[in-house]
Amino acid sequence: MFLRPRILALLLGAVLSLIFAPLTLGQTINPPFTDTFESLKGWASEDLGDAFGSVGGTETSVAGGELIVVGTGNTLDIGVGGVRFVYQKISGDFVAQVKVTVLPTYQPQSAAGLMVRQDLSDDSPMAFVFVTRDQGTFFVARTSAEEFSKDTGSKATFKPIWLRLVRRGEFVQGFYSLNGETWSNLVGAPGVPSFARLPIKDPVLLGVAVNAANNTAVDIAHFDDFVVTRPAEGTAGFLVTVTAKGEEEPPDGVYVRAVDSQGKELGGAYVTGGKALVLSGLPEGTVKLQAVGDGFETAETTLTLSANKIAEARLEVVRTSTPSPTGKLTGTVLDNAGKPQANVSILVISEGASALGPLYKTAKTDGKGVYSLDLPPGTYSVIRTSDLRYVPVGDDVKKGVAIAAGQTATVNFTVQPLPVIALSTENGYNWKIKIPVDPSEDHKALDDPETDFIEYVVSEGKSPWGVIDPTSRIYAWVRLKFKLPESIKAFRGNDLRLYDFTFEDVETTYWNGVKIGGAGYHSPDVMDDTGFVSAWNTVRNYTVPASAVNWDGDNVIAIFGFVRNSSAESGGFSVKSPPLLTVVQTAEPKIVKGDLNGDGLVSVADATLALRFAVGLGTPTPAQLKAGALADGKRISVADATRILRAAVGLGKLE
Repeated sequence: MFLRPRILALLLGAVLSLIFAPLTLGQTINPPFTDTFESLKGWASEDLGDAFGSVGGTETSVAGGELIVVGTGNTLDIGVGGVRFVYQKISGDFVAQVKVTVLPTYQPQSAAGLMVRQDLSDDSPMAFVFVTRDQGTFFVARTSAEEFSKDTGSKATFKPIWLRLVRRGEFVQGFYSLNGETWSNLVGAPGVPSFARLPIKDPVLLGVAVNAANNTAVDIAHFDDFVVTRPAEGTAGFLVTVTAKGEEEPPDGVYVRAVDSQGKELGGAYVTGGKALVLSGLPEGTVKLQAVGDGFETAETTLTLSANKIAEARLEVVRTSTPSPTGKLTGTVLDNAGKPQANVSILVISEGASALGPLYKTAKTDGKGVYSLDLPPGTYSVIRTSDLRYVPVGDDVKKGVAIAAGQTATVNFTVQPLPVIALSTENGYNWKIKIPVDPSEDHKALDDPETDFIEYVVSEGKSPWGVIDPTSRIYAWVRLKFKLPESIKAFRGNDLRLYDFTFEDVETTYWNGVKIGGAGYHSPDVMDDTGFVSAWNTVRNYTVPASAVNWDGDNVIAIFGFVRNSSAESGGFSVKSPPLLTVVQTAEPKIVKGDLNGDGLVSVADATLALRFAVGLGTPTPAQLKAGALADGKRISVADATRILRAAVGLGKLE
């Protein structure tokens, strides 16, 4: 049977339309809109710029209520490069924000953030607010094929971090927040604004993007809580040009705020590129504008605001040698035995704007466990940030801390240390290596006979396998067989964490034959570099599931690795060693009667600690109370301390 020519032409046209159809756009966002990423419904994904067709392996997925984006592309800092873009369409003004929960790790400038653009073409007008691995948070924009802004940024590189883009007409502005509550526009390169005027028309594309800073590699970021709203209707904004008297450069970093007749702040923005921009949220009427900054006299003027409009004004500030008034925040971080804790990170975030605008500052405790910061007057949240060394692992936040000029506020923290074991040769952990090996060999099993394996010294600092065999383009197996120390076994039933080490160039790591992680890629053919990705300087952080752990018997860490260009200083743990082992507390640790310091043993140190609590020289944690309050379970007495001491020296048992 033959098809009629007309029908054949229609079928052929349909097929051709499918083959050459334009890229499918995402669905349309109608604010208010929230996505907690239970699925990918409504989202489209594309590799843009030099990310398109480069290395492969890019993807978009959801898991655990997070959007996971694997992207590539060269750096964006000169207006070229590429991204993995996950997006939907939107029309009209908007306020969009997202929480970045996992940052890219491949390069210091690898980026993840919020992007708006006209279309998917390489030279499309666009704005991008993004966080990098460890260089800070930035805003860039392309206003035309020839015009690409420099970075405007802050030093904020935190996980998690919240990012925001606000559009009002042709204006697009970038913001960041460290708690999802206090927002700040970005202040970076002198003369570069944290906003752009984009020649865009509705609809535009809005979504998240990931850039690996290298289009021969891929990088990964996780996102959560994507929220889009409309700017408040009937509110006003301002665009204030700020200059410094007698100076050519704009006074970037000065904060411009609108205050009412009672002196209450209504909103504000930092000066970037000589301008301060607030797009909406201010009430109609006359307000007082104030420009404030450390090292500048306050400048003031009045401005009349109209609904749904951006009013313009000018201010000139004068530099002064008189420092702005500050107060002091100080405190001490001790463990539950009263021992000072060094190198604990403290993050301070203003609740709203301080006297000099919204800000954050960081500090670390010294060898005595003490931190100190000078802050402008205001109200702050003080945070002991997440630290793998302590229970709980999450942030410890104390809100509503008032700082007054010339006054000192004190905020102390108490932490419960988790056991951390350095798996080094010096600590009795006997690593072995078989080098080189055929890529087909498999030595991950717990009962592998380790035939032809030799000693591999893994020390503090770095331990390249090149001292054993400096040959380039070889694979090797590295193994450690060991029993868990009592301090780790005390947390029986919890996941473990193997972390804080590097491995050059490529590795896959197993625990008792179960894969727990890996980084980098190379073909099994040592001479074939297709798709090669080196992870030589990536610091590993792997979770060991409790189900894979032998709590009372032997455990084996097995690492299958590859190095491309080797020497006596290359290969294996060539940058950072040894691996550290600790606990991910997901269940209550086993309570051992008399063991107050949590090392799994009853010792004189436990008796000393019990006596301190008994005489009021410290406060026990709930776990310590369970271990030490032998008589009534309510308080630790001198009698309890005596019983623990007798047990520690073998003169009795605690049952």
